[in-house]
Amino acid sequence: MALNGYELGVLMFPIGDVSAGTAVDQVVLLTPRDRDIEIRRVRVVVSSDVSEDDTNYAAFSLTDGTNTIASGNTSGGLSANTPANLTVSSSYKYVSGGSVLRFKVTHNGTGADLDNLVVAIEYSIVELP
Repeated sequence: MALNGYELGVLMFPIGDVSAGTAVDQVVLLTPRDRDIEIRRVRVVVSSDVSEDDTNYAAFSLTDGTNTIASGNTSGGLSANTPANLTVSSSYKYVSGGSVLRFKVTHNGTGADLDNLVVAIEYSIVELP
């Protein structure tokens, strides 16, 4: 799909079951060496509800190894099979060609169980501003 002359893509990456307290650090995207991208939206989805809990929750981040591109957490709960948007940083949403993007899950308190976690990354190929 083209968006204002640029290609738009969605990458769905299954992380799988994540037990409360278990950290995840997974490469999810290698950007094209000769093309820059803009991260437009990052969403997570789980197959079972995650209860609202301000003390024990999972935290998500998409990073380029230095900067946090998108982040969010389960403190407000997640509904099964309903995508939840992470907050994309306006400062770091543009990613240079040849970058390695990692999706991380950490936990606050005892954390939260995440059944069949999937991350979806919507991006477009652009020229950096």
